[in-house]
Amino acid sequence: RHSQQRVNESVPEPHPEPLTNLSEQSSHERSNAATTDPSGAAEGRFACVVDEHPRFHLDALRWYAALTALAGVKPSDLVVHAIGSTSSEILRFLTTQGVTVRSVERFDVRSPHCNKISGALQLADSPIVGKAVLCDTDIGVFEDPRWLNLPPGSVAGKVVDAPVPPLGVILNIFVAAGLNPPPTVPLPWGPDDWTVSGNNNGGLYMIPGPLLPKVATAWAHWAVWLLDRAELLEQWTVYVDQVAMALALAAEGVNSVPLDVRWNTPTHDPTRIPKDAPEPAIIHYHQEVSREGLIRLTGIPSIDR
Repeated sequence: RHSQQRVNESVPEPHPEPLTNLSEQSSHERSNAATTDPSGAAEGRFACVVDEHPRFHLDALRWYAALTALAGVKPSDLVVHAIGSTSSEILRFLTTQGVTVRSVERFDVRSPHCNKISGALQLADSPIVGKAVLCDTDIGVFEDPRWLNLPPGSVAGKVVDAPVPPLGVILNIFVAAGLNPPPTVPLPWGPDDWTVSGNNNGGLYMIPGPLLPKVATAWAHWAVWLLDRAELLEQWTVYVDQVAMALALAAEGVNSVPLDVRWNTPTHDPTRIPKDAPEPAIIHYHQEVSREGLIRLTGIPSIDR
């Protein structure tokens, strides 16, 4: 009953304004920020999880190249968690460049997408000064998101690309979990598409370092809880990791701050990209790669240039 009422609301609940661009923190503020090292660089770690298939290793190489060559991130700020062996040629190369490469176990054989939780748990084992930026391998980072002013005690992520699982399914999951559903929020692209706050695309989460252990532990708990009740997701079980994060944030009382779409721009479905899309700071290209290994263009000038 509660879920049906929420789905049919004519006036959605208020939602936070998205974090938009780096101008929110001036150069003077950056130089005096607590999350900068003596050289003036932002502090924190970028981390991704590389599964066994070769394409994920190639993705990790693009991830490294964009972060270091375009976003100006130090290789020593990068952590790659490899499922199983760390002996691939690409992982050995990344190690020589100063990237930390660690082996982690699969999170749960029922969901490869949840392997990123294994990476988050291991990253949380060591204190992080600044922000932890949890990434999929298939993103290209052109600007460093660690400069964004993330409110204390909050996690930042971009709301999902499409309304899946549907809002009604997600609300039923919250009811089954005994949790109050978060406020509803609009999707960045797609008129009249809504989901709950915290149901973010898993391509990038930004978490204050001190908060990571709490969030990662809760994420793992709710992922197992949901995998044990996969029927709640109906045909959308592939999104178990994203919904589990939404459950974790709600259960722990952690605020989810929406990132503007430019901080996680999906390029795999041109039908959903508006012609006036903003110039991206980060693209999420999924498997849109040519035979030459180049990221495919979208046909939208602001994204492709």
